Amino acid sequence: MIGITRWDWCVDFILSNVLLCCCFFNCIQTETTRYTTTTTTKQPIIRTPGLSLPQKDVNPPKCSKEVPAVFFQYEKNVLVVGNSSLNPYFNVIEVCCQGFKRYDYDWSKCVPDCGNKCLQNGFCLEGARCQCFDEFVLNHRNDCVPTCPLGCPDGDCFLNGTCVCKQGYELSATRRFCVPICKMGCGLNEICAAPEKCECKVGYVKLEPDDLKIGCQPICIPDCGYGHCVGPNRCNCFHGYQKRQNSSVCESNCYLRCENGFCVNSTTCICQNGYKFDRNTTSCLPDCGDDCENGVCISPGICRCFNGYKRRGIKCEGVCEHGCGFYGKCVAPGVCGCSIIPGPFHNYQQCDLGYCTARGRCRCQIGTTRFINHCLSPDQVTTYASMHHQKMNDGLINEFNLLIAKMKIFVILNVMFLYQVEAQYKTVGIKTRYPASSASLVQSNSSQHQYDYEQIDSTHNGGHFSEPHTYDSRFSSQPQQVPTKAPLILDATADFINKTRSSMATGVCFKEVPTASLVRHHQNVIPAGNGSTPELSKIQVCCAGYERNPHIFTRCDPVCPGDCPNGICTAPNMCVCMPGHVRNERGKCITTCPLGCGNGYCNNDNECECKRGYTLELQEKKYCIPQCEPACVAGNCVAPNKCECKEGFRLAVNGACEPDCRRCENGKCTAPGVCTCNSGYTRAIDICEPVCDQTCENGFCVAPNTCACQPEFKLSEESPFKCLPHCDLPCLNGFCVAHNKCICNPGYVPDENVRNMCIPHCPQGCPNGYCTAPNLCICKPGFIKTGIKGRQTCTAV
Repeated sequence: MIGITRWDWCVDFILSNVLLCCCFFNCIQTETTRYTTTTTTKQPIIRTPGLSLPQKDVNPPKCSKEVPAVFFQYEKNVLVVGNSSLNPYFNVIEVCCQGFKRYDYDWSKCVPDCGNKCLQNGFCLEGARCQCFDEFVLNHRNDCVPTCPLGCPDGDCFLNGTCVCKQGYELSATRRFCVPICKMGCGLNEICAAPEKCECKVGYVKLEPDDLKIGCQPICIPDCGYGHCVGPNRCNCFHGYQKRQNSSVCESNCYLRCENGFCVNSTTCICQNGYKFDRNTTSCLPDCGDDCENGVCISPGICRCFNGYKRRGIKCEGVCEHGCGFYGKCVAPGVCGCSIIPGPFHNYQQCDLGYCTARGRCRCQIGTTRFINHCLSPDQVTTYASMHHQKMNDGLINEFNLLIAKMKIFVILNVMFLYQVEAQYKTVGIKTRYPASSASLVQSNSSQHQYDYEQIDSTHNGGHFSEPHTYDSRFSSQPQQVPTKAPLILDATADFINKTRSSMATGVCFKEVPTASLVRHHQNVIPAGNGSTPELSKIQVCCAGYERNPHIFTRCDPVCPGDCPNGICTAPNMCVCMPGHVRNERGKCITTCPLGCGNGYCNNDNECECKRGYTLELQEKKYCIPQCEPACVAGNCVAPNKCECKEGFRLAVNGACEPDCRRCENGKCTAPGVCTCNSGYTRAIDICEPVCDQTCENGFCVAPNTCACQPEFKLSEESPFKCLPHCDLPCLNGFCVAHNKCICNPGYVPDENVRNMCIPHCPQGCPNGYCTAPNLCICKPGFIKTGIKGRQTCTAV
């Protein structure tokens, strides 16, 4: 079974004088040092001080390592560009080279790393060598143990400084410490751990408890993949497979980084559990599902929140230091929102310096009015707008929907923002999905009027405007003339709403119900109903596809998917665009000239002229769409020369959409979910498996007519489909029948002293001679055979 391997980016670097040593930023935080504060997923290993010490006048070199740049992102809307010259999605950091680690008390230095050796009573030297303190010595377990006169483990120190071992132990070859005795000896890759008790060496495991010849076999963690384990974490790869740098796992020759994954072929990376493939880094990054929208997933299921956000439950939510009151909610760092309908961020009306009412509305204090996301005095509105151009331009997207009743155009710093246009609001009873607000509208005569929009029956169907557009000298030689057309649009809009509304069906239907159900009192006196029978009465209900108007309960309004922004829902599932708007290819009503031309600008003839990379839509020719060259076959052009593939397709390296198959190794994806196997392969469940003309005996088929042997077997020289048992040493005068197990040829017996050797056998013995072949003696000098045929006895001359 091919295993999924794990390679974590263990980050060990110095950044802005703040030093980190992390695996996916699971950093250790120390109170007394300037370490980055992040989430710790497991307790750090506390080592005894002095295990690895910096050496005087010795500065080990440091190495460079690439880690995904996304792990360095701390602000939500500030993407991090890596400093790698090869890939901008990676950061190059400084780490200790192999065989070294950061010094626990000065992380700017690297010290030798001895792993599990030299854990106490000594210190580590370069090359993973352990040097014990004075009066200590390295024993057979690579531990520094005391020697006499300090002590003698499993023995006693005498006054003359010698050690006498306890029963079951004996002095080592150095005669400085005691080692256990195993009289019967230990098997392959075993050590005597206690008197008459053998254990496997570190990195080995016993497969057959009672088989001393097989002994302990090496362990490879993770498993070898396309190879077999020949030593602790040491793999030999099958033919055609290889190991990547700093890895012991055998994989295909992969063009992808595939960190935290396994390359099954040159273009396919299978991620291990808890990770998902990232196209930018071509590696497997930690996966937190949909619960890390406001943070960075630094380890499977572990999300580090952006600045200004705090973990609440499994998600990161914004922090508002002063709270948002009983009816408000913190929707972003320092931003409160009001809404009676829970949902995404855009369902909340931002309410800075105001308060939320029980109806989910933002109410400003007396003397202030809500402008963009703030409650400001009239004098502060112009100041705020002049200082925050872009923020004002973005914020007016929502303000258009809330302030449709009165509009005017502000021209600030030669940039035009659609805000309020002088027009009468002639519609009545049009519902809105947007929270109402209290707004102070500045008119041309400088007088002020206070409007409480909780009392205005406005609607997004009749009052929703798309994103405002910015006009300057680059788009028009006479930008001042553009605003004069806005009042005409508003008048046309109001007239359109009234005419459309008056011609709409009422949506009211009649339903017969039992008359008794309509009588609350005097149930003993039930009048005759007006229905088809005296027991039934007709009542008014909304027809199918209609719903009650919340402001005028006797009216039924049609229901359209998505609430029909920038249009009017005239019948169930029928949205009619308002003047100044046109339906795009996705069925949405978007602005067109003179109100604006997305991805373009309106010229003096009130026609759309597109920006570079965009072209006019062919049918309406009233809005701009992205242009892709070549055209997006099996996809949609969502930006200049950028395709978004349809379901069942994926983006290829050349930018085109190609069929997508979940797994199609050793094959070609010819249609969505349809994998056609290459020659020499056949489809099995959801993969293409190689085909071998004959069964691979003691092995498995890894390529067309190519067998790979199971561990402890080797390929026969006579047949490419047969794997023979493998013995580490050749079977002299015998043959190998299992791993390191020989069967002697007829006339031979196993040698008791030499493993895997069979010696000739003479049934009657060979006194005064040597058995050199089955039942054949050669006499020693001074002896001869008696001459009797078949007798192998040697007698003295």
